[in-house]
Amino acid sequence: MQGRLFVEAGFAVDSDGQDFILLKITARVNINQTDELKESMDLAHLWVVKGFASLTSEHVQKERWKRSEP
Repeated sequence: MQGRLFVEAGFAVDSDGQDFILLKITARVNINQTDELKESMDLAHLWVVKGFASLTSEHVQKERWKRSEP
């Protein structure tokens, strides 16, 4: 196993009193002595980005987070 992706969602309130959903995505990758740190960090980043894309709508990605490509 290369690692795990953890996702936590909950409700929160911003400074203006507006409710929103707080989404926490954490990637934990296993690194052994032969792995390059950059490769492991790239893998963790890829998992987080793909996890975010899988869990959120295209509207949220484009309008709220200004995502430019799928």
